Amino acid sequence: MAAESTGSELPERESMEFDVVIVGAGPSGLSAAIRLKQINPDLTVVVLEKGSEVGAHILSGAVIDPIGLDKLLPEWRSEDTPIKTPVTADHFLYLGPAGSIRLPNFLMPPLMNNHGNYIVSLGNVCRWLASKAEALGVEIYPGFAASELVRREDVDVVYNALPPAGHAEWTIAALEAGKAVLCEKPFAMNASEARRMTEAAART
Repeated sequence: MAAESTGSELPERESMEFDVVIVGAGPSGLSAAIRLKQINPDLTVVVLEKGSEVGAHILSGAVIDPIGLDKLLPEWRSEDTPIKTPVTADHFLYLGPAGSIRLPNFLMPPLMNNHGNYIVSLGNVCRWLASKAEALGVEIYPGFAASELVRREDVDVVYNALPPAGHAEWTIAALEAGKAVLCEKPFAMNASEARRMTEAAART
């Protein structure tokens, strides 16, 4: 039996059209949005962030290599940014029950050398990148999980720029919805997640 209409149907949802939708206002998502607008200022680009504000879910400190920023925003060193604290020394310790032993720096691989890198709050860096993106015309909407986007028929490609903890869940969801997926590194948090993701890709 069909349900009778009560005359109080919900109004149609408001919608907006964009050329590119990026889910996740982390460093990767915001950098992608900035680069897209640099390449083609006429593109309409939106970034959706499930947190209440940009940086709300990125609480960690980090040591960053500025080489990417030098290419993306060459003028950043002359501006007031949250990237202010250069690394002055590296100390590598072997921890044991009786204490710690410092390992000689020359034994460490080159990628462990942080000379020229900076100590930052990633949340503050994301907020700064968001201001740069908005200045270029990128629209940013916090408070949107965007869970329905990966299943929409008019979405062909999903770029997963979420923090690593969200890579497996959303990559698998997008794959199972029949989308092509580009996932930021690290690909997964552990071998089990990586196996589930590759198995989902093989099935679809």
